[in-house]
Amino acid sequence: MKEIEEYITLYNEIETCEFRIGILRQDETDKYELAEMKRLKTKYEAEISPLREVLRQENVENADSIRLGYISIFNHYLDGFTASQRIGKSLDLNQGMINPGYLLGMIIHDLNGVLISVGDIVAMPYLMASNYKWEDDLLFEIIKSYRQKILNRQFLNILEAVDFYYQIRDSIRDLINKLRIDRVIS
Repeated sequence: MKEIEEYITLYNEIETCEFRIGILRQDETDKYELAEMKRLKTKYEAEISPLREVLRQENVENADSIRLGYISIFNHYLDGFTASQRIGKSLDLNQGMINPGYLLGMIIHDLNGVLISVGDIVAMPYLMASNYKWEDDLLFEIIKSYRQKILNRQFLNILEAVDFYYQIRDSIRDLINKLRIDRVIS
C-alpha cells in the first residue's frame, strides 16, 4: 500500500526536522538553517495530514492482516529467546554482524516489512544464540508485553497498525539508548 510507505517517509522526515530544530541554536548562528527546518516540518505536516485521513478509514481486513503479521514476528522472536535459553545461551545481540545491537534493528525492520506489505510478507530470520550475556530479558519483556497488547485488541484501520508500529519502535529505541548508556553497544 503506497500510502503507508509515504506516511512512514513523511513521519520520519518530521522526526528528523524536530531533532534538528532541537539541536540548532536559537540565535543568529543557526538562524537560516533553523528557519529552513521549521519550513520543511510545516510542509511535511501538511503532506502527511491527508494520508492520515486515508489510513484512518475503516479497513479491518487489511489492518488485521498486519496485526497477524506482527503477532507472527513476536512469536518468532519469543521462540528464539526460548530456544537460546534452553541451551544456556542468549540471543546474539549482534547476530554475527559487525553492527553492535543488530538484533534490535532486525525486529524493527521485520515489523516494518509486515506493515509496508500489509501483512503479506512476514520475515522469519534465523536467530543466532551466543554465550555473550546481556540484558536480553529487557527485550524479551518488551516483545512479550506488545504481543499481549496486540492479542487483546483488533485494529479497525491501517493508522492504528502504523501507530502500534511506532510505539514498539520507540520502546526498542529506548532500550537501544539504555544499552548505549550502559556501554553494551556503541
